[in-house]
Amino acid sequence: MKKIFLGGIIFLIFLNFLYSNEINIDYSNIIKEAREGNIQKALNDLKILYEKYPKDKKLFFDYISILGWAKKDKEVIRLTKGMDYKIMPDYTLEIVAKSYRNLKDYKKSILFYKLCLEKNNNNLDCKYGLILVFADDKRVDEALKILSTIKNKNYYYYFLKGYILEAKKAYFDSFINYQKAYELNKKDIDSLKGIVRTLDMLGLPYLAYEYMLKNKNAFDKNYEYRLKKDQIAFKIRWGELVLPDKKERFKEIDEALKALDRLISTSKSKNLKKENPNILQARFDKLVALRDRFYMDKVINEYKNFEKADIELPYYALNAVGDAYLYKKKPKIAIDFYKKALKKNPKHFESKLGVFYCYVEMFKLNKAIRWIDEIDKSEPAWIRGKYENGYKVESSVASALARYYADFLNKAQKRLEKMSSIAPANVDIKSELANIYKDRGWPRKAIKEIDFALAYEPNHKNANVVKAMALLDAQRYQKSEKYIKKIYEKYSEDLSVKRAKKLFDIYKNKNELIVDFVNGSSSGGDFGNDYFYIETKLYSKPINYNYRPYLIGYYSKGDVEEGVEKYKRYGLALEYRKNDLTSNLGVAINKNVDKNGWFIDAKYYFTDNWILFASYESYSKNTPLRALKNEIYADRKDFILTYRVSESRETNIEYERMDFNDTNKREIIGFSHYERVITGPYYKLNATFSYSISYNTKDDAIYFNPKRDRYIGL
Repeated sequence: MKKIFLGGIIFLIFLNFLYSNEINIDYSNIIKEAREGNIQKALNDLKILYEKYPKDKKLFFDYISILGWAKKDKEVIRLTKGMDYKIMPDYTLEIVAKSYRNLKDYKKSILFYKLCLEKNNNNLDCKYGLILVFADDKRVDEALKILSTIKNKNYYYYFLKGYILEAKKAYFDSFINYQKAYELNKKDIDSLKGIVRTLDMLGLPYLAYEYMLKNKNAFDKNYEYRLKKDQIAFKIRWGELVLPDKKERFKEIDEALKALDRLISTSKSKNLKKENPNILQARFDKLVALRDRFYMDKVINEYKNFEKADIELPYYALNAVGDAYLYKKKPKIAIDFYKKALKKNPKHFESKLGVFYCYVEMFKLNKAIRWIDEIDKSEPAWIRGKYENGYKVESSVASALARYYADFLNKAQKRLEKMSSIAPANVDIKSELANIYKDRGWPRKAIKEIDFALAYEPNHKNANVVKAMALLDAQRYQKSEKYIKKIYEKYSEDLSVKRAKKLFDIYKNKNELIVDFVNGSSSGGDFGNDYFYIETKLYSKPINYNYRPYLIGYYSKGDVEEGVEKYKRYGLALEYRKNDLTSNLGVAINKNVDKNGWFIDAKYYFTDNWILFASYESYSKNTPLRALKNEIYADRKDFILTYRVSESRETNIEYERMDFNDTNKREIIGFSHYERVITGPYYKLNATFSYSISYNTKDDAIYFNPKRDRYIGL
């Protein structure tokens, strides 16, 4: 198109110069130079003529035209400023309008294009120019209106339509029109550039690069760098997606890092301050790629290089550095990077979430709740009333999790249940809800919930983590290990996966020591005494997942009428834990009784809420010390029915019977209720109400043995 315009101008110059016999410069040489593209030489020759004949208007207008083609826009404006525009020919007005457009003064550009068309409504160059400047000024409807008046739908018509649609951000439609223009005129560089731009905007940098190769010389080196950078960014975005094959999971990111390193290696600058902008951009992208690859130490090292060079990072690179420090459990450092990112881009959602998780890690949970609630309020459910806002789901889930972290489990549960009812197929919501069920002591309910989630998305990372932990709590150890192995193979760098594996490894590979210790004193005349006991259980690692042998040690001491009584016993037992049953069977050597004892117990979960416990113990350690002092012992039976609502509420009904060898039989019926009165991140208040009645059949026992006894406790 430029050659057509240039030809027209050269022809006009030729006509305008024929009239003067006083001009001694060889016009044919000037025209020849212009035709051959030597615009600067032609311009210099015309300048000599213009300076010699400054009052010659036609010469002046031709000089302005050539200045325009030489892209001397400021000179065009300077020379024409203050002139009577009515005396200008239309082709000169078109050059002035174009200069204003190039200088982005769209208002004046539009004015001159309109003046041009008033002089000559058939001047297509002015009509085309007016369309372009309207598009530049985002006045696309006016641009389309003028375009509709053009009858000849040649390649340039489609180029203009593509240009307008690009300004409207309708990139796909724009690409189609640029493609039509290019098919009609393979030599049109502007259409080719339009194709490359729109493909890049559509997220297809590889295809854009293929088009660039059709005429690589038409694009400057910086644009090529940018396109390569966009190709790498494309790989980085793909690398963030969850891929099912563990070998392929980081394939895109690894390729992106290699491509970034190749691009950065082309740099000839030894100073980051003087780095090529596109290569510097590649360095910023490398921070993001390293973060996505979980190379957090490398992210921090790269950042320190920028810091030394005093390079200011864009918001997304600052966010990546914040993520690295948060991953390294340094929230006090990470939060500064997130806040810097938000200063540069206050709407950046990932940085907002980063600040929230920093507050959580710093245990500033009240601040965390206030922060995330404000974010959740600011996020609309719909964008422009048409498109679902994905950030709204994330902010709402995070707002519920803020309550979870602060131990307001009931509030968190209600929020997530409401969200799940609205979006029943959302796996993220279901996973978090199942996790809360698990932590409220309902692993069986959690398993059912998470199975729904996994039916939608079997490879969902968080859902698999929750399933593994719920199975562990529900004593399905082999199944739990299977899930943990599967997710650890894929996500060994993920903190939640690491934690799940650590918890399972503690169960499977560690010995366990439990110590129960009580020291007290009671008053009451003859019956007052000091007492003390300590009980220890040393468990081995599990054998075949469900069995744990353990050693028992028990020692108690108390003041009785006859003096100080000490009771010692030790033994060996076996624990069995699988699915809904936990049971113990053991033998004990009693130092105070010339007989060895044994015991058995079982706890069975009918549901998460209903639990039954039963036990039998010969020569029970619950025998009163004064009875033992007088060689009296008892066998004990115990039954407890529990209704456990949640971590905050539980009710127990107990029946206990002790058969003493002095013919006394003691029966105890008890009721207890536990309730959490105050809950929160910093303070908790738990209350337990107890009531029990005991009966003894023997009247004259030497130990404390009332016929009937009541106990009320709070």
